[in-house]
Amino acid sequence: ELDEGDAQVMTVSAGGNNPGAGMENEGHVMACMERYRSYRSSDNTYQPYGGGPRQPCQLASF
Repeated sequence: ELDEGDAQVMTVSAGGNNPGAGMENEGHVMACMERYRSYRSSDNTYQPYGGGPRQPCQLASF
């Protein structure tokens, strides 16, 4: 039972049953952050220099 002011934390993962998915995602986020100064990890997008709508970060993995 929670009293007023108490908080409950729930951890969720989009990786399903793949234990390596978190590490792959973390690497992707870091690479996008290094490549695009306007990168936003919450929706995986960046703002192009020329303006227009935000674009998804789709860096190739090596």
